[in-house]
Amino acid sequence: RAIAREDFSAWLRLWNGYLAFYRTELDEEMSRSTFERTLDPQCSMHCLGAYSRDDDQLLGFAVYTLSPMSFATGPVCYLEDLFVEEAARGQGIGRQLILELKKRAIAEGWGRLYWITEKGNTTARALYDQVGYVTDYVQYRVKLADGK
Repeated sequence: RAIAREDFSAWLRLWNGYLAFYRTELDEEMSRSTFERTLDPQCSMHCLGAYSRDDDQLLGFAVYTLSPMSFATGPVCYLEDLFVEEAARGQGIGRQLILELKKRAIAEGWGRLYWITEKGNTTARALYDQVGYVTDYVQYRVKLADGK
């Protein structure tokens, strides 16, 4: 289900784990802004949460954006961030999050569901190879003022 405002502290704990995995640091203001944007109905960024059945604890999340695309009539979905807490890995939670997005994509007429990952992220890629396929496209970036 979509995350809710009361999920912030649990989400932040997972978010910080996600950032640590990718060796990235963000100040709490930026993290709070990311969370708040996923709750804003006017924003194209959303967050789907995976919760435990027994005590409704947040175990994982998928942050995704919907945007128009010139090659599709419906929006396309970019799965920006996918993370499952370490203790809950291997239970199919990441797969469930992706398949829920696929289900929504089909039901709502999205034109595409896609994501990127680091080449060496072999654990995640083992899952991704089962639920998606690798394309021949190469990602390019332009350095901006902040150097990223």
